[in-house]
Amino acid sequence: MTERTKVVLTAALIRALMTYDPETGILTWKPRPPEMFPARNRKSIHAAWHAKNAGKEACACIDAGYRHGGLFYHKIRAHRAAWAIMTGEIPKGEIDHINGDGTDNRWVNLRLVTNTENARNQKRHNTNTSGHTGVTWDAQASKWLAYFWDGRTSKKIAKFDSLEDAAKAASDKRALLGYHENHGTIR
Repeated sequence: MTERTKVVLTAALIRALMTYDPETGILTWKPRPPEMFPARNRKSIHAAWHAKNAGKEACACIDAGYRHGGLFYHKIRAHRAAWAIMTGEIPKGEIDHINGDGTDNRWVNLRLVTNTENARNQKRHNTNTSGHTGVTWDAQASKWLAYFWDGRTSKKIAKFDSLEDAAKAASDKRALLGYHENHGTIR
């Protein structure tokens, strides 16, 4: 390899460099052959890398709620590496953490989804004031407004006197549209 070579990441390469424990979601660095290091100072770089990394957790840094690490000058997210190792393919969509915890990379918590499907499994936003996803107070009408998100904009369902009725209407609409059961929960 030459200095600062930008390598194309493939599932085979990720499998060659890391192990993945599907029960814990932990990725671990495998030992690497000397040929994977730059020719200049290969021996010392190889020895230093092995002393610091081989057999230790890979993708242990957390940024924006997800585990990640560096691999040949690429930033790689742990859930995408786990998917590549388990399936033999680089994911061609988004990987959803079913329980909403981006650091929980256990295999049972990961699923391949579209952007829309991923958006339909969000935790309740911290700006929510009603306590129910898809429900807000309409001060002008003095009623609870139930709404849903169609992927581009929010759409009104109806206005209700009761918070519970508005919450049920919003929940029923999300279920009809195929939102994940965890959508809008506190996690």
